[in-house]
Amino acid sequence: MSEHAVLWEELTLDDALELAEKRGIIIVPVATTEAHGNHLPLGTDTYTAEWIALEISRKTGLPALVPTPVRAGASPTFHYDRNGDPVPGTLAVSHSTLHAFLKDIIRGLWTSGFRKVIIIQGHGQEPNLQVITQEVATELRRENKSVFIAAATYWELAAETLRREVTTPFYHSGEEETSNVLFVRPELVKLEKSIGKELVPLIDKSLLKKSITQDETETFQVFDIAQMIPIPEPGHRSAAGIGTTEQIKSATAEKGEKVLNRAVERYLDLIRDLEENYAPQEVPGSDVKQRPAAKRFAVNY
Repeated sequence: MSEHAVLWEELTLDDALELAEKRGIIIVPVATTEAHGNHLPLGTDTYTAEWIALEISRKTGLPALVPTPVRAGASPTFHYDRNGDPVPGTLAVSHSTLHAFLKDIIRGLWTSGFRKVIIIQGHGQEPNLQVITQEVATELRRENKSVFIAAATYWELAAETLRREVTTPFYHSGEEETSNVLFVRPELVKLEKSIGKELVPLIDKSLLKKSITQDETETFQVFDIAQMIPIPEPGHRSAAGIGTTEQIKSATAEKGEKVLNRAVERYLDLIRDLEENYAPQEVPGSDVKQRPAAKRFAVNY
């Protein structure tokens, strides 16, 4: 483990090409800039994703695109008012814009020799990003530029730790996100300014998918429409920028540290698996059609 992360923008061209040849994996945080109540910075999601990316880079020596070029997200639920305008404090882009931007970035990384892209997802736009990564991978394959793209949210990867450590529902700007920022950028948290209130969903709560902080042991999943919330009036603060004062009281830097470090461990599991089984320039599912029967390479982290 190195004391310093490997930042893409600090590499020389020779450095970048050598890393591509010898490792072939790059870390790309994707987040957004948006309202997070009155107590958290607009860059909450970005700071979280970048911290994870930097920690992975320090532990593996892989390059990371930090600062992330993707600081504006595509999320209809969180980003727009009833007129379709971005809510105050939010930098919003369309699905097609985010698609085109990520495709161009990943194409550039491919031409530099990187065949595996690990996306660190810091914002709750996972439905959009899941579609976009599939679309981009397919389109680049048609250009004879096969690439492996993996994307996951940190809270999905750290779900068990999150359920154990976080005592309130997983709300936007709530206990968990506040804990993250208390850990990664404590000087930006203003707990005394929290004025959020719990949102009442537009349909009966019993029909909604449970919060990730609740134990989901039942086999039947109810409707995944937990974001069915009132759309804010024009010019109003984001209805999604809610973290109730009671939730925030439970936030601690220690909780954020445990959740984010668990997410890092899970990302490392994926990276280790890729490096043990595939050569730097091999693309799982394309150059290598089937998973190798045994580990082919040694990994020392």
